[in-house]
Amino acid sequence: MVCGNLCGSSCYAGSDFCRVFFALPRFRKIQALTDNLNRVTRENLTGVRVVRAYNAEEYQEEKFRQANDALTSNKLFANRIMGIMNPSMSWALADS
Repeated sequence: MVCGNLCGSSCYAGSDFCRVFFALPRFRKIQALTDNLNRVTRENLTGVRVVRAYNAEEYQEEKFRQANDALTSNKLFANRIMGIMNPSMSWALADS
């Protein structure tokens, strides 16, 4: 039983290490990228007449695509890390 508790706490510490050094910085970045995507969308919606008048639709679509791709890739990475850590955290907490 002592060995189980030691393994469980070391596994939990390892997953805590992964969460702090890999996942949390990505979640902070996701907040900034979500803000950027909202800003791009707001600019496009409020200036839709200007965009059409200057024929800048392709530019605005590319700007949105870049913001969306950055957000999507960061969310996928963070969720993969959390998906990998979740079983080990559940196991460690159940072992306690």
